[in-house]
Amino acid sequence: MEGLKRTLADLRETQEQLIRQEKLASIGQLTKGLVDRLLNPLSYINNFSDISLELLAECQELLPSEVYADESIQTELVPLLAMIETNAGKIKDHGASLTRIVRSMDKLLQVKSNEFVEVDLNSFIDEQLVAYRNELDETHHHVGLELINGTNPENISVRIVPTEMSTVVFSLLNNAMYAVLEKSLRHPDFQPQLTVATIFREDGVEIQVRDNGAGISAVEKEQLFSPFFTTKPTSKGTGLGLFISQDIVRTHKGHITVETCQDVCTTFTINLPTAATVSVG
Repeated sequence: MEGLKRTLADLRETQEQLIRQEKLASIGQLTKGLVDRLLNPLSYINNFSDISLELLAECQELLPSEVYADESIQTELVPLLAMIETNAGKIKDHGASLTRIVRSMDKLLQVKSNEFVEVDLNSFIDEQLVAYRNELDETHHHVGLELINGTNPENISVRIVPTEMSTVVFSLLNNAMYAVLEKSLRHPDFQPQLTVATIFREDGVEIQVRDNGAGISAVEKEQLFSPFFTTKPTSKGTGLGLFISQDIVRTHKGHITVETCQDVCTTFTINLPTAATVSVG
């Protein structure tokens, strides 16, 4: 009886995955064409905004100081130049933001690898943290980043697509880093801390990414995994990181959850089945 229930559950899960993949494929064909067409004009927008700012700076340098002293110049030309500089800067910022969103969409639509390999979870996460530390710039080096390895007496391993799961881990670490740095701006004495922990249970494993940053409001929490929703400014977030991460975790037959307390901490938890569980299923 248990075997029949498990088989039916697996069939339902497979059916849901096939339906989701079919929907994504049909949407993807249309979206892929839009992405390709958008990137070219966006490149022109970004380049011309950069050139406009450079030309404006050159014009300002070429104007003699005595010209700036003229009253009519001060009341008419200077405000006009300042307005042009502000507008060109906004075009540059929004163009760069839209380019990042479109590139993220392109990444989402790429054919995902299905090469699952069996790995030791502790070793894999340790490698990801080393790689993440190496990519951080100097302004982030003061943030404490700690790995807490869960005890794994039975040498439990997981089956994952390493490149995809690495994307998930990096996305969660980037979000956590942003949260603690934002809190640092408001509280000079604040000590930022990121913790990544692995936990082994009978029914699977967990990867927890915890930060003591700004936290997330109840309203924002409800929309976190929605596409294009972001708690970051437009110039810094695309709203696709958690959406893509959730999709990747689901393809690993797992799920991702979040617990948060505003201005105290946030913990994202990735739940994955063990390699043995996947093999049996």
